[in-house]
Amino acid sequence: MARMRPWRLVILLGVAALLQGGWRLQAPRPEPVATPLAPPPSLAVMRLTTLNDPILAALLWGLWLQGFDQQPGLWLPLRAIDPERLVAWLERLLALDPHGDFPLDLALNLHAFVPDPARQRRMLDFIHQAFLVDPTRRWPWLAQAASVARHRLNDNHLAGYYLTMLDSHLEPEKIPFWVDGLHARILEELGEPELARNRLAARLKRGGDTPSQQRAMRIGMERLRTVTGEK
Repeated sequence: MARMRPWRLVILLGVAALLQGGWRLQAPRPEPVATPLAPPPSLAVMRLTTLNDPILAALLWGLWLQGFDQQPGLWLPLRAIDPERLVAWLERLLALDPHGDFPLDLALNLHAFVPDPARQRRMLDFIHQAFLVDPTRRWPWLAQAASVARHRLNDNHLAGYYLTMLDSHLEPEKIPFWVDGLHARILEELGEPELARNRLAARLKRGGDTPSQQRAMRIGMERLRTVTGEK
């Protein structure tokens, strides 16, 4: 039997490849299917993925969770991710690395901005619970949570509650100017202008702010004095 010449073999292989490629193009492609967020693995399994390095494990699993909405062939809306399952993951990441900020950032700066009030409230509650465990380190996230509650949820009562929690756990000197200003504004809108003015007065007396901040407080106090009818 005569052996096939090499160049003929190359041509046949090329034709076969073209036919196979054409068949694949014509065949219907399967529709991508979204994968729901599964429960988080145990702490032991998470540590095992990084040879028992909990800090690295928290970072890697946190990055995986951050990109969970980008699935093969589709982009999963964040609102489609089950919030309770998401909180379970965030809590597990904090358990891996209690000093890590990533879970709090994911809750506050990503999922709390999804236009879904129920989801937003769940994320803020997660931050509040995390704050209670370590208020010294985690108070900045609760302060931001108060801002989200006020500006995104239009819930001054919730925002005021978070700010009151800050008062209960922090020395007054540690509270930033913008937080006291926000608290004063919320107290005024809740019908407590005298309490709002007293907060600004206490801060002004405490000192330590810039001249422009002090001027803003004096202007606010004067306006509140007019509101309360005090001369």
